[in-house]
Amino acid sequence: AMTASIGIALYPNDGDDAHGLIKHANTAMHRAKKIGRDTYRFYTAQMNVEASARQAMEAALRDAVEQHAFELYYQPKIDLADGTVCGLEALLRWPRPGLPNVSPAVFVPILENLGLITQVGKWVITSVCKQIADWQTAGEKPFRVAVNVSGQQIIEGDLIASIQQVLVDH
Repeated sequence: AMTASIGIALYPNDGDDAHGLIKHANTAMHRAKKIGRDTYRFYTAQMNVEASARQAMEAALRDAVEQHAFELYYQPKIDLADGTVCGLEALLRWPRPGLPNVSPAVFVPILENLGLITQVGKWVITSVCKQIADWQTAGEKPFRVAVNVSGQQIIEGDLIASIQQVLVDH
């Protein structure tokens, strides 16, 4: 079924020339699509603020991927029967000195939208396997380590081969 999403910008408040009005109407139309299509939205200045914040976040994430600026934290999994550590879960974090932390619930979907999650996912798997090897070399008893993967990593098809290669490497 065909649907229509409409963005509305009004002269003169939302722009005093055709270019500005079209740009703002387009911003409002994208908001209408995001809300669920087959609807309309009037342009508001807040839409620009949100779009600008999203673009800044995307640019910062692209830089973080290039610079390998992510970190892994290992959260213990506890056996409820005896209280011992029975495994670990690797948790992806994005430290940003001088800036507030961004939840993975926020930055992972952006990485997915940017097509960067597979690259980050490979880094996570490689880092976890290297850490397990380092622990074993240091004489630690082996732990199972859970790693979250994105559906995109599975869809793109080489997840198993990639994991096998990293295991061989480490």
